[in-house]
Amino acid sequence: MAGGETSDTQAPRPVALVTGAGGAIGRATAVELAATGFDVCVVDLDRSDLAPTQAAVESAGGGCRPYVCDVTNPDLVGATVASIFAEAGRVDVLVNGAGIVHVDDLLDLTFETWRRVMSVNADGGRRNCQAKGPVI
Repeated sequence: MAGGETSDTQAPRPVALVTGAGGAIGRATAVELAATGFDVCVVDLDRSDLAPTQAAVESAGGGCRPYVCDVTNPDLVGATVASIFAEAGRVDVLVNGAGIVHVDDLLDLTFETWRRVMSVNADGGRRNCQAKGPVI
């Protein structure tokens, strides 16, 4: 059952939100959470990247809800987190797994590239925490 739904004899399952769930680390994290009793809301930029994650989470025994979101966009993050709370009812664990890597010599790294990396890797996590915070 997804989103903490229960039958008359079953306690609600905890819910985890995992960003970057379309990548290898995010997928492995979501699967491990499902295997330990969580339903998982998986978030990534591309819905097609979420399909294998959803299948793996469900195979591990967890309910799974996929969401498409760019963590660099504060409005989308807020709307996505609000949708997750509306549909799943709660979030017990937040995994800010969205991240990108740009391999380049620091002296050759443009400011625009630096800002993109920081916007995803650092600011994205902050946005998710801020969006989740008010609804706790």
